[in-house]
Amino acid sequence: FVGSRFDVDLDKRQNDDPDYFDDNTEADLMEELRQDYIQVLKDVGWEGVVNPRDVFIISGRLKNVLEGSWDIPKFRKAMIDGLSALQKMVVINTCRDFSKNTIKKRG
Repeated sequence: FVGSRFDVDLDKRQNDDPDYFDDNTEADLMEELRQDYIQVLKDVGWEGVVNPRDVFIISGRLKNVLEGSWDIPKFRKAMIDGLSALQKMVVINTCRDFSKNTIKKRG
């Protein structure tokens, strides 16, 4: 499960509740949102167990993706780990991801 607008959530919190960051960090906000997403899944009738490690907090903005902001590295790893060897090879050789890890795998 992916929450893909963390940059927007972060900006809203900084503007609407600047005191929040006196005692909390971005990581705290990420964990709050992660728990909120899990609760929403339960509220809409998801019957499976949702492991917080399977809820990724990311931003879809290209800059944040390329920088590997927030949970992007964990999300990439989870996606790649679920693929067969052939699928991994195709993704690694065709994706437009220029992160250090992908470049190493292409090499």
